[in-house]
Amino acid sequence: MASGSPTPRPCWSPAERLIEQLTKIINLPQDERVKAFRLLVALDLERLTQ
Repeated sequence: MASGSPTPRPCWSPAERLIEQLTKIINLPQDERVKAFRLLVALDLERLTQ
């Protein structure tokens, strides 16, 4: 890729990815669901602050 060219966009939107992850979390047992949701939030916050 040449310098200065735009970065290719992902084939999925962030909203689609979030829905996919939340769907997986919903199907977990409750204690695991809480842990997974907290991890998802932490990772999203980390990604947003970069």
